[in-house]
Parts: sequence; structure tokens; C-alpha cells
Amino acid sequence: MAINLYMHNMSEATLVRQPISKQNVRLNLDKVKANWEQLKSESKPMVEISPEAVAKLKTTGSVRQNGCNYSLDAFFQKNMPKITTDGGYVVEGVSFTKEELEKCRMVMKTAVEGISSGIGNLDYENYARMGIAVNSVRSYANVNFSDEQAEVINRAMNEYNDALIKAEQDIMSDGTYIDSDFGVVSDYYGKAHVLSEGELKALNDLKEELAEITGRTYKKSESGLAVLVQSATNTKLTTEIKDMFAGVDMSDKDALNKAFAKYKELMKPVYTAYGMNDNRGGLTKVLNQDVESFSDQISNILAAANYHAVDSMV
Repeated sequence: MAINLYMHNMSEATLVRQPISKQNVRLNLDKVKANWEQLKSESKPMVEISPEAVAKLKTTGSVRQNGCNYSLDAFFQKNMPKITTDGGYVVEGVSFTKEELEKCRMVMKTAVEGISSGIGNLDYENYARMGIAVNSVRSYANVNFSDEQAEVINRAMNEYNDALIKAEQDIMSDGTYIDSDFGVVSDYYGKAHVLSEGELKALNDLKEELAEITGRTYKKSESGLAVLVQSATNTKLTTEIKDMFAGVDMSDKDALNKAFAKYKELMKPVYTAYGMNDNRGGLTKVLNQDVESFSDQISNILAAANYHAVDSMV
């Protein structure tokens, strides 16, 4: 089952038995007794279970009286899962203790918080953050968990990234997005959004407000206007950036700095096509801000991995 991004901020639902209302019922005890005797004489057992089988069911360790096999969403949802299995939790058929799942969730939730601010357009820097998240979570899982647990954790992180990409594709499939035609910038941002009447009105209202403030005249936008969407559409470049950060040894400072330098090299023509330049250091500033944010993401994930809850006694 695929990761469901839209459910992660919702609380887990549990079934609650409704209280039984008391009712006064008058029974014909003689009739009930007669019916019961008739049923006993006519009925046959549907299943026969030997005393030995019953004893085995009571003692076997493979039978769980209650439990839940959670999907990969358990790593990312807002709250800890509610239903335990044998005192722990089961995710995709793999067991985790309460402490293991709590620590893993902290690391993975920190990793995905660094990728994007929510469901929507993904720029090239978001793909870099995806690679960092995959890399960091993989390193953490491989050191702190069994092979079976690590496989589930790593799969969850990759599927989360896939879900982000799929969510953006779903948004852009509503018929209001078209291929962009803005020259060289369309090599990197190949989609444009046709404004709705409501969006068009909001844009023209804004122009009127600006005109009052600046004293300048702004041309009114007309129906059919399409605006460029800052969504990374050059899949060759997104793959290269994501794979580069997913594969770099982040414990090697030199290797990481080389990856940062390569990112700047790859992104310079993208930002230049988008209209940035270094006349006032703008392009260099933006590239440096990207790299600083990547360093912050790595530091935050590392802090989560090294976090140890401290019990305080009053």
C-alpha cells in the first residue's frame, strides 16, 4: 500500500463500543426453557475441537490475541500508533519495540520535514533534500536496527519521496496546467498554470492596489493568462541531484563539500535561466542559501538520531 500523505496529520481512528441501554423485558421462562431443550436435541456441533487442541492454542506463542499490522505510514503519522502487538508494534510484518519505533519516527519525521513545507510544487532543491533524507535515514537504520527492520525503514523513506512526486503530478493533472513556452527557462520549468477567473481577479485587484501606491499604470490581465510554475521538470537533472546526495558519504566532510559544489554547478544555469544574475551577488547568495539549508537538514536529522529522552523526577 502506498504512502498516504493526506492522512499523516490526522489522528488514528479506533472503534468504540457504544454503551448498552438498559431495557426491561418480560420473559416467558417456560417457553424459553422449552425452546432451549428443543434446540439442544436438534442441533449438531459445527466444529469439534479436541481438548489437546484447545490446550495448544492457549500455550502457543504464535497466536496473538490482538494486534495490528501497520502500513509504512506509521513512521510518519502525527501520533504514535495505538494498537500494540505483544507489547510492541508491527509495521509491514516487522516487529519494533515501543522505544525503537519512537526513536525511528523521530528521525524519519525530522527527515521528511526538511524536504518540503507541504504537498505541492517540487523545485530542484527539494530533490536534493530527498536524497539527503534517504541517505541519512539509511545510515541511521543500518546502524541501529536489524536487517529486516532497516529494509522496512529504508523502503518507507523512498516511498515517501515517491508519494511527494505523485502528489505533485496529481495536482498538475486537473487540466489547468499546460506545457510552458518561456524560452530557455522552460528547459527547467516546463509547466505553466492557466489562472482561473478567481485567481485572475485577485491578480488584477493587486495591480490596482500597486497602482495606487506607486502611481504607475499596470496592464490588466485577461482570461487565458498562463504563469510559469516553479516545478522542476527536467527529470535528468532532478535524478542526478537526488542520487548525488543519496550516495555521498555524509560522514566525509570533503566528500560532502564536493557534493555541495557540484550542486551549485548544476543549479547555476537553472537559476540564470530563471532570471537571476550576480550583478549584486544575488545568484551566489541563493546558491549559498540552498547549501546552508542542506547543512541544517543534515544537522537536524543527526540531532534527532542522537536524541535521548531524559526522565525527570520531581
